[in-house]
Amino acid sequence: MIGKVLSERYKILEKIGEGGMATIYKAEDLRLGRKVAIKILSDKLAQDPEILSRFLREAQSAAKLIHPNIVNVYDIEEFNGIHYIVMELLEARNLKSIIVKHAPFETETALKLFRQMASAVKFAHENGIIHRDLKPQNVMVNSQGILKVTDFGIARAVTASSLTHTGSMMGSVQYFSPEQAQGKPVDRTADIYSLGIILYEMFTGKLPFDGDNLVAIALKQVQEDPPPPSSFNPEISREMERIILKALAKNPAERFQDMDEFIAAIEQAESPSAYYEEPLVKKASAVETTMVMGSGGRNIVQKVDSARNRDDEDDEDDEEEETETKKSPMPVYVLILLAFMFVITYSLYKRGDLSLMMTKDTVPDLVAISLEDARKKVDSMGWQIQIEEEVFNAKVPEGIIISQKPAMGEKLPRGGVIYVVISKGSTKAEVPDLTGLSVDEVKNILTAKKLGWIIKDSVYSDTVKKDCVVSQDPAPGEEVAPGKKIQIVISLGSKKVEVPDITGMTKDKAIAELRRRGLQLVVEGQKKDSNVPENQILSQKPAAGQQVDPGSKVSVIISSGSEIAIAPDLVGKTLGEAMQMLDTLKIRIDVTDGSSDQKAKVVGQDPPAGSQLDTKVVKVWCTEEIKVPGVVGKKLEDAQNSISAAGLRIKIDYVESPEAAGTVLSQEPGAGVSADKEAIIVITVAKKQTSAPVEPTPAETKPASTPQPAPEAPVPGGGSKKEDNGVKIIR
Repeated sequence: MIGKVLSERYKILEKIGEGGMATIYKAEDLRLGRKVAIKILSDKLAQDPEILSRFLREAQSAAKLIHPNIVNVYDIEEFNGIHYIVMELLEARNLKSIIVKHAPFETETALKLFRQMASAVKFAHENGIIHRDLKPQNVMVNSQGILKVTDFGIARAVTASSLTHTGSMMGSVQYFSPEQAQGKPVDRTADIYSLGIILYEMFTGKLPFDGDNLVAIALKQVQEDPPPPSSFNPEISREMERIILKALAKNPAERFQDMDEFIAAIEQAESPSAYYEEPLVKKASAVETTMVMGSGGRNIVQKVDSARNRDDEDDEDDEEEETETKKSPMPVYVLILLAFMFVITYSLYKRGDLSLMMTKDTVPDLVAISLEDARKKVDSMGWQIQIEEEVFNAKVPEGIIISQKPAMGEKLPRGGVIYVVISKGSTKAEVPDLTGLSVDEVKNILTAKKLGWIIKDSVYSDTVKKDCVVSQDPAPGEEVAPGKKIQIVISLGSKKVEVPDITGMTKDKAIAELRRRGLQLVVEGQKKDSNVPENQILSQKPAAGQQVDPGSKVSVIISSGSEIAIAPDLVGKTLGEAMQMLDTLKIRIDVTDGSSDQKAKVVGQDPPAGSQLDTKVVKVWCTEEIKVPGVVGKKLEDAQNSISAAGLRIKIDYVESPEAAGTVLSQEPGAGVSADKEAIIVITVAKKQTSAPVEPTPAETKPASTPQPAPEAPVPGGGSKKEDNGVKIIR
């Protein structure tokens, strides 16, 4: 799964937990850029349509629980047959690993954790959700002591099938209420019972009911009273012991009936005047049940010892009295339990799991190997491996097992759990110099060094760019434990802010522009102005370009428009520019003559610029602008064709030139110049040079005769021609 992307969004990074119901991975939400936890339902459960439907329904209900002590459920998805839940990722350990290492807890510590659990469960109950699988493995605690409960509502979806998963259910049955062990319907008092066991375990470091296999534990849950917590921890107060034992009452009606009552009892126990009237331990009949497997495990022989009732004498008499023994009929709940256990036992036998559950084997040595190799090593024995803790260790590489419980050589029932401590690698990492770096650069550098980061503060700086690091703690070069969060102070940029030019902007646009720079807009008033449209900024103070403090106010006068609309000067502008100007002034444009192309040039308007508008309509006529083609060097006929095709007229001026006759020598205007349609383009064309005249002798001199016009040369390409002082204009 590592590296796989689910639903084109969640990239699996690493496995962080595994159980009988699901496997949990750390993943990255590629869309939101955050780390999340992905809980993937086991293939075996996902293949059961009824369980899957119930699982999805319960997960959707749990997703609605938004509470500081409940792990957030972000999404419920399916991808290529993989059903998974996207949850909040916590940097925390489960409460079970903390209990194993540190219990019994001080009263203050135990109650700090209990109050957070109680708050979460109370909120869920108020929203109609019963957890049904409260256990310290489902409670996460971070380094600050903040607690979050996970898997709300999920247990209900898998309860029916999980009874056959002996390995995964061992931990759950230790916290099940008697009615759950008997397969009866449950209410919120079942969660109260489970909380009572967790409280018992925090105060004593022991479970009230434990055994080698699931059946033995379930029998104890139904039949036996828990040992008083004070038998394991003499320092527990009498009042706290009474509360725990009341939460563990076999009869749901004798427990606290809701979380408010449970919490109130805890608070009262902490007060100096706390006192309870009920007896410390309620005596109950002790029932021994011996299960003898017959042929194929089909017969169960029950032996019920007579119940014994003991009456205590007053302490002052200091006398002992023999106990009376009398036969009592088998309780109904025992019959129900035995029938229930028969079904479980038979199903386990048929599957071959019963021998696994009842058999103890020697635990192998798992120290100094990887977690993956350890799982492979014990898989054939039906054992599960659970990470108790991850610690830094300079001598043991990251991911390698440091210690295990039970230790090598001890006996453990098949289907049991082996708790291991995993190395997180070296204990020290050198802090890099982050000053002047951007937040993204800091993130990349510290992630590579397996360090965390947190923005402690943001300050103004004239020397460090905005969003870059001004200072850090610890200082560069110091050695810290991997995972250490480096505190950084981020620059807000220069303290002074340059005032932008907002004149001509609408009020809303001006507000947005000032807010982007950390400034405020204040409207001092309105003023009529025929040149500035209504609701646009007429003037501002301070003026644009001035340096002010962040948060400063910029005062403005807003135009209220003009009562009489004035026609603007549109001549010489393109039609598109003219339309934009009139639209801003809320004046309609009417193209009465010429081209309607946006690039056409306005050559006239009615009324003229500066006139008052009664109808708020300006009529315009336009001419299409044309780019003059280049014809220099071309033959006259080609030049004529190019100029005519562009919608222009041509004027020809002939001059004697050594160039070939009929070649265009120059043009005016030049190539690429914009011209109006029908504009005249003057070209100079070469004509053949004549020989120089020979000076006549005096005798040959004759009176000058009237000069005759030279014959008119034909015009290439045809067309009419007009001679004007030696210049021909062709239309």
